[in-house]
Amino acid sequence: MSDPVPATRSSGAARFAGAALIATHVLAIGAMAHHPTAHGDTQAQVVDGFVQMQGLNTAVHAAMIAAVLASWLALAEFGARRGAQRALVRSAGLLYAAGTAGMVGAALTNGFIATRIAVAAQGGDARTVEAAGDLLRLCWAANQTLAGFGLYAISAAIALWSLDLLRDRRVLALAAGGYGVAIAAAGAGGHALGAYVLDVRGMAAVVLAHAVWYVLVGVLMWRGGAARAAPAA
Repeated sequence: MSDPVPATRSSGAARFAGAALIATHVLAIGAMAHHPTAHGDTQAQVVDGFVQMQGLNTAVHAAMIAAVLASWLALAEFGARRGAQRALVRSAGLLYAAGTAGMVGAALTNGFIATRIAVAAQGGDARTVEAAGDLLRLCWAANQTLAGFGLYAISAAIALWSLDLLRDRRVLALAAGGYGVAIAAAGAGGHALGAYVLDVRGMAAVVLAHAVWYVLVGVLMWRGGAARAAPAA
């Protein structure tokens, strides 16, 4: 039996969520294109690099946090229209929420915590700068751990939603489903095997690859096709 979307659900809400999903990932790509990096051969140079890029670094990570949260909210509408009472869709939503927490934590660490540490150490003596450098290395480790967790959880969510889309009969749903399964496996598997790390370049590749799936789902929602189609008789 099919699980139709309740008649009370507004198609306007789906269109708005679809448009937001598309716009959000245009923003995310733009933010990653401006992501700064602190360089330096010494701890003092790294600390100074964080201080110099603090404005842009904070703005970029704030934009990424906004994009992650907006995606989560938009996909909640997508999940509701696919049938949130169904185990596959419900599990995807819960995994995406966990991934959102990981990605937001990673962005807060590099965009805000690390910046505050560097600014506090600015102009300090050698011991202060050395301690700040150690804390920045800790921030990097935390960022990579949180981002990695976020990647795996979000990839699993995309895979589950995509498997559900593959049960559909519509071409756009099948395209989104097939691409989603492939990119989730490639992204999570590649990271697990050490093919890439989630530095600026690696994260930019993930954002761009995932953006294609988000846009496909956004178009599906905009066109009113996000609701699960009734199975063939």
